[in-house]
Amino acid sequence: MKVTGTTVGPWWVGGKGWIYETAYITDEGVMSRAQLAARQAARELHVELSRLGIRDHYAFASRVLGREVFHLSALSPDERYRIREAAYELVHQSESKDVPLDC
Repeated sequence: MKVTGTTVGPWWVGGKGWIYETAYITDEGVMSRAQLAARQAARELHVELSRLGIRDHYAFASRVLGREVFHLSALSPDERYRIREAAYELVHQSESKDVPLDC
């Protein structure tokens, strides 16, 4: 996702309502600062989970959080932290037992 500019509201943003702050114009539409940050954090989490060898990110996140996860961008910072911690723990366990990851 590429930010192509900024503008000042009011803007209708992602079904969330009108915002009266600086909005970011991206190739995916207009986003608030919070939405843009959540998308960037989700992208980083996807990259990190892939690097750790976890294949199904949504299934893994759902298992860790105990609820179905459809979008990593909808997670709170605390939930993303819990998923990262569980991923590193799983990798550590698999390395110590020489067991392949099955996620």
